[in-house]
Amino acid sequence: DDHHARAAATKQLRYLHDGIPDEGGPQLLRKAANDKNGLVRMEAAIATSYVGTPAALQSLLDTLAHPHQKHLSYAIRTSLGSKRIKPLWQDAAGLAQARPELAKFMGGFTRSQKLQPPGTAAQHSQFDSQKNLKRIRISCLRERMLYDITRFEVKPGQPVRLDFINPDATAHNLVIVEPGAMEEVGLAANEMAKDPAAVKQGQFLPKSSKVLFHTSMLKPESAESLRFTAPKKPGEYPYLCTFPGHWVIMRGVMVVK
Repeated sequence: DDHHARAAATKQLRYLHDGIPDEGGPQLLRKAANDKNGLVRMEAAIATSYVGTPAALQSLLDTLAHPHQKHLSYAIRTSLGSKRIKPLWQDAAGLAQARPELAKFMGGFTRSQKLQPPGTAAQHSQFDSQKNLKRIRISCLRERMLYDITRFEVKPGQPVRLDFINPDATAHNLVIVEPGAMEEVGLAANEMAKDPAAVKQGQFLPKSSKVLFHTSMLKPESAESLRFTAPKKPGEYPYLCTFPGHWVIMRGVMVVK
């Protein structure tokens, strides 16, 4: 029942797969590739590059049917490029025709890696050079209307640089509000959708004293850095996307402690 135990067991398939009966090894690997826990799926993805069989490639493809952000996404991409797996999918028919699901994943992975906030301007260099600067990178999950990080911690009064990445096909922002104010701000953003002027402007940022820090409403395939000094009062400060309707599930919390 412990996903750490399942992950540790899956890791052994890297080294012991040759000693497992033909009917058993592929089944174990594929089961791990479809595990409900991302850490187990990551170990399965890495193990496929050691096994290097068509069945291992199929297990790797299975991981694409589940959420695959950050470390898991990197593990999948690395295994796809390994010397034992790559020849299995790079055939004469071409990637897009032979493995359309791989083409979609690799295209999205490449775009995500290229997206970075603009370089540090001169007016920000002093802020970014502070020794106690907290740096956070938060990205939107493509086609899921979620942030990839839903909780992070900072110290009271600590300088923070938050790099916000939007690789999605929909506009998103990140708005940090006072404790307990998420629903109020989210509902106010929903109301803005009724205002033609607000819709035309497209920012959907409610005018509220409870909004502390915010990015602009980022267009698809863009990025921005948000710099601020964390509140001095400890507490849980929610953050949300104020594009009308998004805040219901697209949310997180900055913990000041």
